[in-house]
Amino acid sequence: MKSWLRVLWKGSAPAALGAAGLWWCVVAGCSKPESGEGAKPPAASQDAGPAAPGAEGPSRVTLVPNPGPEVSPGLPTNGSSRAQAAEAAAAPQVAAMTRQFRSSTNFDDRFETLLSIGEVGTAEAVSALEELFVEEPDKDLRVELINALIGISGAKEERLRFLKRGLSSSQPAEVREAALDGLVDLEDPRAVPLIESLFSDPDPALQALARQLHELARKQAESQEPQTR
Repeated sequence: MKSWLRVLWKGSAPAALGAAGLWWCVVAGCSKPESGEGAKPPAASQDAGPAAPGAEGPSRVTLVPNPGPEVSPGLPTNGSSRAQAAEAAAAPQVAAMTRQFRSSTNFDDRFETLLSIGEVGTAEAVSALEELFVEEPDKDLRVELINALIGISGAKEERLRFLKRGLSSSQPAEVREAALDGLVDLEDPRAVPLIESLFSDPDPALQALARQLHELARKQAESQEPQTR
């Protein structure tokens, strides 16, 4: 009898204990801890305090829009206004060099001064050269005053007016030849009829030079439109 009970107990006790344990967990509300591959980390509590230093997530980068280049108040912002501002800034320099040219009696000093005026390259500089041309009695300096226009790309109206004055029949041949060269350098369609007008000039040398330079002036002016400064 005892042996039978011992066998019965050995076979049924584990199952009985297992069932009792399961029943007790359901009643008590216990949960089975998860482990292994299916285990998930516990969710963070919403009431948790601030994270410990070094445990923050990725830093948030705030993009600040580029305000663009800073424009100083009072400065011109378009090309035309900048050119006018540059010309106005150069005006005192042109006036000072013009006075220096008039006050000097040395040919070399006056030559250097007129070159400096030409290097300014503004419409006012061209007008200053023309004024000095009208006043100058030395024909060699008048030639150099015209040659000072070489290298100036703008101020076409002022240059054309100056060169017309240089072409006048009252000027010496050397001065007129310099003006003729200046018309070719102008690269403006309006220069072509002025050159053609010299085909019948009383000076044979100037007439021949005009015919020689006419084709070059015409080719240079073909792709050009009448331009102002």
